[in-house]
Order: sequence, then structure tokens, then C-alpha cells
Amino acid sequence: MRFIADSIILILILTIVYFLAEARRVDDSDFQIVQDYDFDTSQYQVATSLEMVKQSSKKLEKHLVSANTFIGTTQDITDYVKRFYPTAVAENVIYNIPISIKLAQGILESSCGKSKIAIRANNHFGIKYRKWPEDMQTLVIGKYTCHEGNFTSFITAWSSWRAHSIVLQAERYQNLYMTDDYMSWAYGLEHYGYAEDPQYAEKLINVIEREKLYLFD
Repeated sequence: MRFIADSIILILILTIVYFLAEARRVDDSDFQIVQDYDFDTSQYQVATSLEMVKQSSKKLEKHLVSANTFIGTTQDITDYVKRFYPTAVAENVIYNIPISIKLAQGILESSCGKSKIAIRANNHFGIKYRKWPEDMQTLVIGKYTCHEGNFTSFITAWSSWRAHSIVLQAERYQNLYMTDDYMSWAYGLEHYGYAEDPQYAEKLINVIEREKLYLFD
């Protein structure tokens, strides 16, 4: 009888331990730490509660290229494409740069025209300050300096779009023009050092494919 009683007690203990473990277990697919963008402070705040994660991931899924890159709301992206699509087409006709690449770089580099550099310097492509040739002086105001570095300040946003096309005429980018494939261009821009971000190509492709910008090519 004592053996049976001890066995029952052991079973009860194991059952309690099992349910306690299950109660504390969190499904990794449900609980993910994401970075929630704080519009008041313009900084990312980490959302760690399960409910915040679920709400934030749904809200931000369309707007995050990666865990640390905010590019704008759905409406921001739509407005930006509508605004600059004609310009992207014109630049494609003149310079043979894929429309999807121009739009994706503008979206990514300027956060749909809402980044500090885009607003204060009309610079939509993160173009660093340099000594521009005389025939470019009609597009350029001068230098814009911030904690991220020295950037070219342009007269208008359109000026930066044209300057970007001219920058991509440099000799180091010439192999890009052997194809109009957006993936080749994205990886080529990363390879030839357009940006320092090691995930630059992946982010461009993400924007192009999610927004179906390749349909414009």
C-alpha cells in the first residue's frame, strides 16, 4: 500500500511540474522582439510585451526593410512613388538606370523623403559632399553637415535625382549597365561601394519586391 501511495504522489508531482513548465513556455513564433518606431522621439523603442509585439509586427511589417530600417508608412511609400515615378522614367530614358532601382534607392535612402537629410538638404540618395563640376552648380547649394557626415545640399529634390544619375555614370559602376535586372543592379551597387551597409542589396531587393516596383521596368 505504501508503494502505491508513493507512486501516486510521484505522479502528482510530475504532473504539477509539467503544467508549470507549459505555463511558462513561450512559443518563439509568437514572441519576437521587434523595434517599434516612436514618432515623437524619432528613435526606435524595443517592444517586449507579447501584446505589443503582436500589434507592432502587424503595423510595421510593411514598413520595415530590416529590424533597424524604417522607410515610411504604406501611404508614405505610395505618395513617394506617385511623386517620383515620372522622374524615374525620365532618368531611365536618359541614363538607362532601372526605374525600380531609382525608386527603391530613393525610398530607402530618404525614408520616402521624410529623413532629415531629404528635408533639410533635398538629398534623397545619401550623396556625400564632393567638389562638383561647374556644370552641376545649377543643382547644388553646398554642404549639409550632420552627425552622419557631410552631404551635398541640393536646390530641389529633383536636383538630387539628377545628381544620383550622374554619380552612377562613374567608371566603377559601368558594369551595371550590362543588364537591366534589378537584382544584378542591387548587388552591384553594394559590391561597388555605393553604401557601407553590408545588407544594402538585400534591402533594395526587399523594397522592390514587396512594393512590386519591378513592374515599372
